[in-house]
Formats: sequence, structure tokens, C-alpha cells
Amino acid sequence: MDSRLQMSGMTTLENDLKLFWWDEDNNKWVYIENSAADSTNNQVTANYNRAGIYRIMELNSSANIRNSLN
Repeated sequence: MDSRLQMSGMTTLENDLKLFWWDEDNNKWVYIENSAADSTNNQVTANYNRAGIYRIMELNSSANIRNSLN
């Protein structure tokens, strides 16, 4: 069974939620490739060793990354 979230009138699969960090030098969000949603514990986690600003966003295709991050 897939887990869906209702946010601002949009439906999102929990497994599409990923972690991104803000690259201040290039003014863009960078996808952390090892991030993963854990629907059992309601968390998004990643192994990443960088201080900074992070955000959980939906990732469901490379087209969405290009359109939403620039």
C-alpha cells in the first residue's frame, strides 16, 4: 500500500519525499541522493556531513528537479 500525503491541495507519495540542502554559492537546492522517507517513523533521513539549510521536498522525476530548483 502506498502512503499519500495531502498538502496544499496536492497529493504526494511519502516515498517521493527527499532531503535537499541549500547551496549558497550557486543559489540552488541540491538533492541528497541517499535521502529516504521512512513512513513508519514519519521521517526523512540521509547520511550527510555538511552544516547548512535543509528542506524536505518531493522528488518524482528529473524534470521536477530542474523546474523546481532553479
